Amino acid sequence: MKGILLLFLSGALSCVASIWLKIAAQKEILSLENPGALRKYAFAIAAYGLGFAAYAIALKSIRLNIAYPLMVGFATLFVYIWTALVGHESLSLHGIAGAVFVVTGIFLMSNK
Repeated sequence: MKGILLLFLSGALSCVASIWLKIAAQKEILSLENPGALRKYAFAIAAYGLGFAAYAIALKSIRLNIAYPLMVGFATLFVYIWTALVGHESLSLHGIAGAVFVVTGIFLMSNK
């Protein structure tokens, strides 16, 4: 159970990092003369690093062929939900169907 929680955390941190990269890329140019942009990029890098650490610890108790799809699936769903609710990106029937398939696939892969 601890491993699954760590994978969930890893996926969530990957999502947070992707969101910060998107925000920084839309609003600011990466430059040494722009500390606001540097902070956003540094926050994204830190989130990726913490997510990597959580994933590495989870691998101690979960098989790789289960851990990686779960972590990526969590991250994919988090990003999709965020973009739909907060990111003002449109939802499509294909996108919703894809999210359902991701959830179904995660369920099927994680059950023995």
